[in-house]
Amino acid sequence: MRATLVFVVAIVLGALGTTGCSYDPHINDGELRCSLAGACPNGYSCRNNACYSSGRDAAGLADSAGTGGNAGTGADAGTGADGPSAALVNRYVGNWTMDTTAMVLTTCDNNAAPTTAFLSPVGSPSVMKITASTTGQADLQSDWLCILELRLDQLTGQAHLFDANPTCQDTTQDPVETWTATKFDINASTAKAATHTAAYTRVDKYADGHVVTCSQVVTASMTKN
Repeated sequence: MRATLVFVVAIVLGALGTTGCSYDPHINDGELRCSLAGACPNGYSCRNNACYSSGRDAAGLADSAGTGGNAGTGADAGTGADGPSAALVNRYVGNWTMDTTAMVLTTCDNNAAPTTAFLSPVGSPSVMKITASTTGQADLQSDWLCILELRLDQLTGQAHLFDANPTCQDTTQDPVETWTATKFDINASTAKAATHTAAYTRVDKYADGHVVTCSQVVTASMTKN
């Protein structure tokens, strides 16, 4: 199906921010993970992606001047005590070429048979550019003909979609296609090899008024250039 073949070429995804919630239970230091936005209950602060009593760090030591988030090495920098290590961020940063088996599987509700399209054919490779995020909340930005904010998990070493269900739209053709990303994961097992999986809901609106809804699943192995 034509729409699946141009899926990577035409898609322009816009990021929608997430917010954390506030609550006030009694917890032990390091027992509770921070929210995606780096929030903790009242009286606690985020250290190494876990909540600790305010004034104490992950080692149980009192905070010292110049080492918190305001010093430019904490959560706002994305690579300090509140975020992933610089080594983990650097593992992901770079240009990643999808191999020739990268594909998108599309299933629609119009009774059409599911289709598979290859995204990175020989002679026309698809490249994903990953940089360190500059938003002060996410850790990475993925530019795959669009920009998505990603969060790194220091424990698993994997990158996941940071924003809640970002959407994009292609209005240059009939039908007008709108994607909602529900999953966007990258696992860089080394500084040179990674796997990528993503899931989208695509809504096709035709000029005559009828609508087709499709689900799309992307899988790819990638090598850093």
